Amino acid sequence: MKLLLLCFLFIAVHGKKLPPEITNAWMRIVTPIYDDCVKITNVLPEIPKTMFEQDELPKDKSFACYMKCVYEKLSFLKSNNEFDKEEMVKEIYMLTPAMAQLCVDESAMEPDMCKKINIIVGCIAREVV
Repeated sequence: MKLLLLCFLFIAVHGKKLPPEITNAWMRIVTPIYDDCVKITNVLPEIPKTMFEQDELPKDKSFACYMKCVYEKLSFLKSNNEFDKEEMVKEIYMLTPAMAQLCVDESAMEPDMCKKINIIVGCIAREVV
């Protein structure tokens, strides 16, 4: 079964509530890396825990870096800061190669990697929905 991850993570950006099965699937995936990414990024622990209750993507810089940590730990971000689009397509529910390329391209001008990943995640949510 493909991971129901980041593409659905931020459907809330579009004002839609996520079904419990998607939220639960996300929590199962993130739980093993949650503590590490919270510690590494110093994000307030409740921000990632309550992100499904938000109407939009949290704007906190530490949250953006939390998502970078998640991308790294899920092998979506290579050590050379290139995105592994094949891995993203393999693991992100409903993401196509064309969507992955579009979203990576959309983020190309952003030099800050945390912000870059937030752009990609928002794009994926927009494209998949």
